[in-house]
Amino acid sequence: MKPSQQWKLIPAEKGYIVQNTKPASSGQLYMTMRGLGSGEQVVATPYAATWDIQPDFCCDGAVRFCWPTTDFALDLDGGNSDPMTKVQVYHFTRNWANQQWRLLCHETSPEPLRFTQSTPDTLPGHTVSSSVLVSEDSDFRTTVTTTITRTPRFSTGSDSSSTFLPETPTASRFGE
Repeated sequence: MKPSQQWKLIPAEKGYIVQNTKPASSGQLYMTMRGLGSGEQVVATPYAATWDIQPDFCCDGAVRFCWPTTDFALDLDGGNSDPMTKVQVYHFTRNWANQQWRLLCHETSPEPLRFTQSTPDTLPGHTVSSSVLVSEDSDFRTTVTTTITRTPRFSTGSDSSSTFLPETPTASRFGE
């Protein structure tokens, strides 16, 4: 996997900021989406955005990257895992492999976290999150701030089988 395809999770107040591990000449790049809507392309920009990362109970070890306050999830266009496939956001769909991702640990963290959730049926739109989406064009800047009122609980634990490290995982498509 190329360095430009590796991402680091940075804990935010509510959710995670997804940062590219390879800095650009202009500085760090962060994962966000080009616009708000189904099929919108996911892009890397110098503006950090918060993502809600939830365990996917349909597939052991998988997580979903969800856009806060919406039913959008990170998605591979057409389920194609070939290089240069468009990564987009698409409506959350249960049991859809296009939206299942696996976190790979490349560094160690002193205090691992694991997901715990009271109900496996919680949808992404029900999670707590504060996020800011900034979009710039030559003539204007648009800022959208969103907030929700519920989040999956995190707890420290010794069960390493379901451990996710807060600052160190990188994401890849599940099943690869």
